[in-house]
Amino acid sequence: MNADHIGARIAYWRRRRGVTQTVLAGLAGVSQSYISHVEAGNKNVERRATLVALARALQVAVADLLGQPGDPTDPLKAGVAEAAPAIRVALIEIEEGERRTPQRHPDELAAAIGHLAELRSRSDYASIAPLLPSLLPDAAAAGCLPLAQVAYQASACLRRFGYRDLALSAARIAVNAASEAEEPAWLGAARFAHVLTLPIEAAVTTSKVADRALAELQSDAADVEVRQVLGQLHMSASLASAVAGRADDAQAHLRAAELEAETLGDPDDGLGFNKMAFGPTNVGLWRMAVAAEAGEYGRVVELSHQVNPAPLQVVDRHQSYWLDLGRALAHSGKTDREALVAFVRAERIAPVPFSVNPMARDAIVAMVHRARRRAVSEATFGRSPERRSVSSRRPGRRGPRGTRVRRCEGRRQRPRPPRPDCPRRRGAMALSMAQLAATAGLRLDPQADQAAAVAAATALATLLAELEKHERRGTVPPHTVGLLRSLLDRAHDGSCRYEREDPETGVPLPPGVDGYRVGRR
Repeated sequence: MNADHIGARIAYWRRRRGVTQTVLAGLAGVSQSYISHVEAGNKNVERRATLVALARALQVAVADLLGQPGDPTDPLKAGVAEAAPAIRVALIEIEEGERRTPQRHPDELAAAIGHLAELRSRSDYASIAPLLPSLLPDAAAAGCLPLAQVAYQASACLRRFGYRDLALSAARIAVNAASEAEEPAWLGAARFAHVLTLPIEAAVTTSKVADRALAELQSDAADVEVRQVLGQLHMSASLASAVAGRADDAQAHLRAAELEAETLGDPDDGLGFNKMAFGPTNVGLWRMAVAAEAGEYGRVVELSHQVNPAPLQVVDRHQSYWLDLGRALAHSGKTDREALVAFVRAERIAPVPFSVNPMARDAIVAMVHRARRRAVSEATFGRSPERRSVSSRRPGRRGPRGTRVRRCEGRRQRPRPPRPDCPRRRGAMALSMAQLAATAGLRLDPQADQAAAVAAATALATLLAELEKHERRGTVPPHTVGLLRSLLDRAHDGSCRYEREDPETGVPLPPGVDGYRVGRR
């Protein structure tokens, strides 16, 4: 089972359950062709509601389909995976009322808590995890408010890396500690963390939990910090309602959040209480997320022209903008280049959170599969699938079993597919794979990149020699050989990196994207 592809996991569990694609499609409420495309990697599961329906039909958890928490030996997750057992023990001790002797002075503990919040604002979650095994017991020994603050940061970190059970435990500890400390703002923040960590399958329950938290905090709504938290709870309840299929409730919560944001405005420091960055800009970003969940991808692109995340100093909010825009642009498959630019920017903002985001990775996998199919088609027939589809719709006679018959120079001819070992197909496949290594953004491990570059150089050198024989005959488009030469040169010197930059933002652009700018930038 390919752990990096949600379609492969769906196919794996479908076969384990002994059901066909047609049966699975009927149980999940989607079409059989959609299941086929998802399992082949040509499409990704874009909506959480669809993911829940598929998991329910396969009788597995959503985390099983997302591959979470994933391989503990993955270099991107190694630090978190090593700290997870100790974090689990610390959370269990706190829940059972065990308290250790504190190892930090109160001033030192306050500085450590502030450092955690700063790391979270930069989305440096990988640096938070190793600090938690010692900070959690010290915070528990120091008092309720420090414990609520550290448990909140722990919940945010663990949720990002797919440890949702530990994140939920940390959120509950934060809620209990904030309640005992009688701090309404931190109680609201802990409730917000609790809502975010509840399983996707429990979307209906999640929206009810958010409603109860909103009602609980109304008595303290005169406090500005509490109002910021109320706005955050409204937005989380909106997304939960969208996943549950309650569009009216989702819009109602968004309107309530907008009313709070209009009176408060964006935070002066770009952070706000607990670095939540609540304000009109953040509400616009959550609107994009809710529209994407509702399948309104055109609306997402439209909102991207109205939202500018620049006033916010929280990295997560900037990445959310580009992720939602990239997913919307990649939906149709016709604007993959534009989607790639958005994903590149999201990856450059925060590489590790981007790489461990299963929905972002699956969207890129689907784009790569589509690029591979286009490369094969262009190398085989010398034109894109879109152009072939236009010519195939021209009037003409039908052959056996309803196939379209082409007329060429007065004779009936039917184009034959290339042989599996045809150099043209092999060259196109190599081109697609090399472009993936150079443009997909999955290049966080320098050693892995170097190994991939050497392997690509070896394969491309052999294929280039074969393809050059066919270039003069016209059986291979000239641009294919040119691109292979370019990629071979880059693989030889190990420079599989972005060579051009966006003229306005300085963000590196992948090959084939000549200064394209998304949205209003």
